[in-house]
Amino acid sequence: MEALIDFNTHWATEHPTIALAISILLIWELVWKGFALWRAAKNSHRIMFVIILLFNTFGILPIVYLMCNRRKKSTDK
Repeated sequence: MEALIDFNTHWATEHPTIALAISILLIWELVWKGFALWRAAKNSHRIMFVIILLFNTFGILPIVYLMCNRRKKSTDK
């Protein structure tokens, strides 16, 4: 019986577009997750900090969190 995955080959050299796509998604997730974790820690939102830290949603959850917790611009003049 033949194995479904051959672990003796390096898949990134055989499929460079897949490796590039995964790298871009990882960078995308890390950037948004970093911003959201910073904001959650700054606002003392402990539960959201843990949720964002544990779940990888390709940036969707951090973006939603950041949109919902935008800084209010002061209109005092």
